[in-house]
Amino acid sequence: RELAARYAPSLVVAGGDPSHAGGIELLKGRGTQNGHATAYVCRGYVCDQPMSDPAGLARQLAAISRPAARP
Repeated sequence: RELAARYAPSLVVAGGDPSHAGGIELLKGRGTQNGHATAYVCRGYVCDQPMSDPAGLARQLAAISRPAARP
């Protein structure tokens, strides 16, 4: 629901059962945590901490929605 509630034109979403990831490179090595659905928010080849908590995921998504700070 957190993902669906946000507009992010450059967002890529891949999902599924990690044990059936098969040839999906994006999902390799990214399993669930403690048996809960887990989101991985990544930018520029670096991922934030894996998140199973909806409120934590909302914070991560809000952070990528903000414009970058100017030097």
